[in-house]
Amino acid sequence: MSPRSTGGVADPVHLDRPRLAEDVVLHPPAEQDAPWILQKGTHQYIRIGEDLAALSRALDGAADHASLAGALGPRWTPALVGQAVGQLADKGMIADGRPPARRRRVRVLGPHRIQLTLLHPERLLAVLRPVAAVAGHRLSLGAGALVVLAGLVALVTLRSDVSLAMGSPLPLVGYLAVGVGFLLTTCVHELAHGAVLTALGGRPTRMGVMLFYFTPAFFCDVTDGWRLPRRHQRVVVALAGIAVQLVVGGLAALAAVVAPLEARQTLLVFAVLTYVACVMNLLPFIKLDGYLALMSALDVPHLREKAMADARSWLASTFLGARRERSLPQLSWAVPFGLGCMGMPVYIVGTLLLVLSDMLLGLGIVGATALLLVAGGGVAYVVVGLVRLGRQARRCGAPVGRTAAVSIGTAAAVVVAGAVVQVPVTVNGGYVVHDGAAHLVLMNGADDVGAGADVALVRRGLLTSHTLTSAELTAEGARPVPTPFEAFLPVAGTDVSVPLPGRPLSVAELPPERVGGAVVDLGMLPLWGWLAHTYLEPMGLELAAPPHDEETSR
Repeated sequence: MSPRSTGGVADPVHLDRPRLAEDVVLHPPAEQDAPWILQKGTHQYIRIGEDLAALSRALDGAADHASLAGALGPRWTPALVGQAVGQLADKGMIADGRPPARRRRVRVLGPHRIQLTLLHPERLLAVLRPVAAVAGHRLSLGAGALVVLAGLVALVTLRSDVSLAMGSPLPLVGYLAVGVGFLLTTCVHELAHGAVLTALGGRPTRMGVMLFYFTPAFFCDVTDGWRLPRRHQRVVVALAGIAVQLVVGGLAALAAVVAPLEARQTLLVFAVLTYVACVMNLLPFIKLDGYLALMSALDVPHLREKAMADARSWLASTFLGARRERSLPQLSWAVPFGLGCMGMPVYIVGTLLLVLSDMLLGLGIVGATALLLVAGGGVAYVVVGLVRLGRQARRCGAPVGRTAAVSIGTAAAVVVAGAVVQVPVTVNGGYVVHDGAAHLVLMNGADDVGAGADVALVRRGLLTSHTLTSAELTAEGARPVPTPFEAFLPVAGTDVSVPLPGRPLSVAELPPERVGGAVVDLGMLPLWGWLAHTYLEPMGLELAAPPHDEETSR
């Protein structure tokens, strides 16, 4: 819902007798004291005052600057007209002789956000306008709030079942139900944004699918919400999707209370994921609904970009001695908010790596490649951020010597920390009870793991895992073991098995479940070695010496 800028530079010939570009629309104030708005295409909106609106109305391509100044009255001079026209041209609002840009189905808004437009939803959302009106009634809002609260109470009441559901494998049909349900819920979430905007007089322009931080999602472009005259209207549009999604999560939690046992786990997983998704959506540090609501409430376009600029300026001033600049002097919390916005993508990527690493690393080179791509995206983001910080420091006069000293010192500290800090090293795989004995199975084979290594046999769920028992790897050689997919993925009830080499394990008592996950403890490695061992060695790149531990090499 934030306005976007796609500025261009017009040919000076077209600036002499300017006119608005073909895809530019001038919107009058929606109510008294509201601003005029210039809209270019479907994504760019700028607010202007009465004087600039009068100039925009007069730009017909026939009048020069002197004629425009004469027509607009004594407050204008040809020089002021030229200055204003230049500003509009910088925003791409002045015709430059080129046809308007074609609407593209695919929009790349950075490596973390790629959108594919599937439809233009004006007619669909116009049909849903009565539904939005009913949903916005006080009785409907009260009933929805009760459902959300009752769902939370149900999850607390069933907390032991919730823990078991999140830490146990689901059948494939359960994952399919959760996936389809979540997909439909996010679709309704986006429709809610568009329906509320339509009910308030706005016009959603696009709907489609996107990749957002490596995660597929739907989107509904409600940038037109910036034409709404009141802040609270834009806040309602931003939060409409979360409100609908919370109600769906509450209904799923309530249904789990009365559902049969085989369906309860699936409903609980869906309800928890829905509530968690809503909480994440409310975080204002990335461009999700919570950020859009905050930006709308403050009525500050590009709040995140301006806050991050203030944060970079603070960093450059504090550590590099650069001149301090402020884009949001009216907000005392702009710098910490900007730092949070800068750090949130790193946190998201780190969380993805932690949550997915156990499951994906057990899949060998395929899983390691996926994790490496995610980690590479996080590293690229950090590098781009450091480059921007350096440019900011140089532009604001940071001393070259101090900048070089701080940069070298920081790099040296990172290198030393990576060589000194010790990190536990593990290998993720699975176990299978076969012929009355437990066996360790790894996608890349278990021959490289030394006898005596400690192995935790675990039950893996979608988000958590539970240790069933401990074991020790014996010195016996590997033997073919029929291995279900459940040994590597938290999917229950799969009858398909493949023969994999399994190493016998010594256990005091066999685990209660025939198949599950396994985590092999290989000792400790320095951070750099751990990174190489975790993300590169599964791809066949041997860059780190194996950890040496008397307990794992005897």
